[in-house]
Amino acid sequence: MHAFTITTALLAALGATASPIYNNNNNNNNNATEVDVVRRSNSCLGMTAPADDYQFVWSVYLDNDDKYNKQCGGGCLDNLRGQCGLIVDWGCTRGSDNVAHMTFYTDDFCTPYKVSKALKKCTQGTQVINCN
Repeated sequence: MHAFTITTALLAALGATASPIYNNNNNNNNNATEVDVVRRSNSCLGMTAPADDYQFVWSVYLDNDDKYNKQCGGGCLDNLRGQCGLIVDWGCTRGSDNVAHMTFYTDDFCTPYKVSKALKKCTQGTQVINCN
């Protein structure tokens, strides 16, 4: 009986010391930063192209494009060329929400893995976009 009481008391004390403490101090001297969590609208889709010359047509949406590219998708285009070689009919538009929509054609050498890898490099590793 005593062992049970001692074990319960020790577990309660351990739980109290391991619990996070909420700091309600709202002054500017603390080092805490507030982070807004938002759902990303990133997407990447590769489809069989209707033209005979190129195998795939790609449609990519990238959040926060101006953080990574001066011109719409410019850095991504460089990385895509590095991974896939020839990129044809490149198009990029950036909306007021700062989401870039990139469209382009590649040959069958350019796999979804390579496009995903190029996009990760484009965003300096901060965003992972899985292409299908």
